[in-house]
Amino acid sequence: MFDTLRERALGRIEALRTADIDVPAHLYALRNGLAHGKQDLILNDLGPSVDAVAADLPVVKLLARMAVETGR
Repeated sequence: MFDTLRERALGRIEALRTADIDVPAHLYALRNGLAHGKQDLILNDLGPSVDAVAADLPVVKLLARMAVETGR
């Protein structure tokens, strides 16, 4: 499971870099939209479609797992 998650996350990060997207800024904007969104948060706070947000989930899950495993 972890290897699959890591592979998907790295693929997504590479896709963002290839599209010349600032990965940390992109993930921070995603975090803010999810954490502070009110109603219709996908449309109002994030702008992208649900599919685009779902594409970032492997990265978020991998970072969360790494934080739990390292105790940070």
